[in-house]
Amino acid sequence: MQTFAEIYAIACERHGGPEALEQELPTPATPEALRAIPDDRWLAGFSRMVFQTGMSWKVIDAKWPGFEEAFQGFDVGRNAMLSVIPHYVV
Repeated sequence: MQTFAEIYAIACERHGGPEALEQELPTPATPEALRAIPDDRWLAGFSRMVFQTGMSWKVIDAKWPGFEEAFQGFDVGRNAMLSVIPHYVV
């Protein structure tokens, strides 16, 4: 297994050096910005990642409005009461 330093060196080489690579990396959100994200958006984001592990990302993207509807906007309280995934999601 390669070390992080080895992987980083390869990435730097492929992207034109450390400065060029760092320019391409996203800026992490601040703790305040992360705290401002509502619970329903966290649940939606986590759910999307879980669904994408088993289905095509294109399918998930195309059907995402249906997921939002089926899971009632990912309202945490309402979804906590679900016993099964709604049959009309898939």
